Amino acid sequence: MAPTSDRSSDNALELARAGDEASFLLLVDTYGGRLSRLAREIVGSAPGRAETLAREALLGVVQNAPPPGTPSARLWLLRLVVEAARNRWPLEVAVHPEDAAFAHDVPPVPLDGPVLDALQPALAEMPLRHRLPVLLADAEGCGEAEAAWLLSIAPADQRVLLRCGRAALHRAANARFGSVPPPQPGAPLGRLRGDGLSERARNRLLITYRTAFRGSLR
Repeated sequence: MAPTSDRSSDNALELARAGDEASFLLLVDTYGGRLSRLAREIVGSAPGRAETLAREALLGVVQNAPPPGTPSARLWLLRLVVEAARNRWPLEVAVHPEDAAFAHDVPPVPLDGPVLDALQPALAEMPLRHRLPVLLADAEGCGEAEAAWLLSIAPADQRVLLRCGRAALHRAANARFGSVPPPQPGAPLGRLRGDGLSERARNRLLITYRTAFRGSLR
């Protein structure tokens, strides 16, 4: 897998793992909302459930060394959310026989902010095995090998599931807009946007972080 590194976040992770509180808060404020959004796509909108997974990922990324070959802090955080959800609830991301009908590449629907919001009902109706590859590739900007690594599946299976999800989004975009909206010039990918963690969740994270590092220094 070709590494895709967010250098500032990688540096912040190194400092946070050494006990630098400001760097930890940088990770929280940069990724808290996106991690919560991804968690909601996996486990639903039950109160507190998504924030719990986001908090676990943010603490886990500074308490546990990433496995060899981890491309970046961003991808390690996203994978920790997926793994935390998989440990608690059924999370099947695998090719079904009916998915094999999508043998050809399907271009992405540009999921900038307004389009992502408008197509949210269509995303919600997708099986999770289609929705996650689409969100990771077309909203979070993950490459093929990165998305496969995040979901712990083979790249070939990720391609099949991504085609299925994109085909469903094309149908939804045509129904909603009359055609697939073109990319906005200069617009970044929508990213897994979120409102950020609540102030209460942010404070709880910081207290836990401080406690963990005080204990490690005894």
